[in-house]
Amino acid sequence: MPIAVVEHYYQMIQHLDNADKMILVEKIIHSVNNERQSVNTQESLAGSWEDDRSADEIIQDIKANAHMQRHIESFE
Repeated sequence: MPIAVVEHYYQMIQHLDNADKMILVEKIIHSVNNERQSVNTQESLAGSWEDDRSADEIIQDIKANAHMQRHIESFE
C-alpha cells in the first residue's frame, strides 16, 4: 500500500478521540490476526497424500467401503 494511502487514512482518523482510536487499533490488530489464521488454515490443507499402501490397495479399500444408498423412485 502506498504511503499516500496510509497518510490519507491517518488524516481521516486524527479527529477521533483516544478511545475511538484504540477501538480502531484493536479492530486492525484483530483483522491482521484473522488473516494470519486464514493463511495457516490454507497451508494446513495443502500437501501430498501420505500413506504406506500402494495405489491399488487404496483403490481396493475405497471400493470395499463404498456404499450405494441411492433410492430411485418409480414414476408409476
